[in-house]
Amino acid sequence: MESPAKRLDWIVEFIQMDLPNLRRGDLLNLKDEFEEFFSPDSLIRIIGIRPVPLAQLMPNQFEESDFKALQKDLKSILKDPGKQKKLSSLSFSMIPKGQIIDRPTLVHAIGSTRDIFLLLFYFLLAIENPDFEHCPECGRLFLVRRRKKYCGRRCANLASVKRWNKKQQKTNPDFSKDH
Repeated sequence: MESPAKRLDWIVEFIQMDLPNLRRGDLLNLKDEFEEFFSPDSLIRIIGIRPVPLAQLMPNQFEESDFKALQKDLKSILKDPGKQKKLSSLSFSMIPKGQIIDRPTLVHAIGSTRDIFLLLFYFLLAIENPDFEHCPECGRLFLVRRRKKYCGRRCANLASVKRWNKKQQKTNPDFSKDH
């Protein structure tokens, strides 16, 4: 996950996962992807923050119930982005330029995995300023890029076929839906 957009795409996929029905292998993949989300190298390049999860659970120790709680937090943020969210375990430290990397400053964000994840999500929202929509065809949440109206090609094609069928029914009374 090298870019903010890819991280946001992953978060949108995560929000829509049916966690209770994940197979064991899918849960292991989710844990790997979640741990990759915290990759410090790309986060330092993107936003100058090095996440340092401490206390409670490390990213690779999250279980289904932890992911469910995180999913709930993300959904509430997307529902009302302006509502204040408490991230009580966080602390920060600044490292001056040149001590570790050649950047003006590096911020260490130290706290629980949940709080650091939510903090990074807020930063990604600020950087990307994305628009989220629900697909009018299937209802899935997706990130709007360009003038995208549907979540993917399948839904766009399905909507196109429906419009074509409707048009055919109007212009040709003998046209049936079974065509």
